[in-house]
Amino acid sequence: AANTTGPAPCDGVPCPKNHEGHSGGTVGTLMGVTPNNIKTHKPHIVLLMSGINNIAGGPGPTAQLATLVDTILNADPTLLLFVAQITPGQTFIMPTSYNPSVNAYNAAMVPMVNVRAAAGKHIRLADMHTPFVSNPKYDTELLHNGIHPNDAGYKLMGETWYGVLKSLFR
Repeated sequence: AANTTGPAPCDGVPCPKNHEGHSGGTVGTLMGVTPNNIKTHKPHIVLLMSGINNIAGGPGPTAQLATLVDTILNADPTLLLFVAQITPGQTFIMPTSYNPSVNAYNAAMVPMVNVRAAAGKHIRLADMHTPFVSNPKYDTELLHNGIHPNDAGYKLMGETWYGVLKSLFR
């Protein structure tokens, strides 16, 4: 793994700190690194949240995401893949089309994940969007620079991921 950050214990259980986190890319850029990294590092769990940078530059990459998901699942059919619905953008910075595009992209993830799960793939959907928009002041309390979380937003993301994963630690 390229990175080794994070907490040592997770809910009192030793937690590996190796991860292959990538920031600043798009769904398409992950296509180039993901299959080889999965085969090399053999993760048990993959957390995927991608598409924010795509939507900032245009429409949601729904078809690309489906291809990336299939690439990950085919690289190692035994891993468990969590696909996260993406966070909103700041309404006072982003174009008015941004959050409707986020909502459409997030909605398209539901059947994409469900079809693969019904086919026996190890895949689950994680809702990263609702925790943000549940805060009426998410624009200023959880985000900065239009689309990226601030420290409080990243803390909320960590708590949300942990909520999805904690049953796997026992």
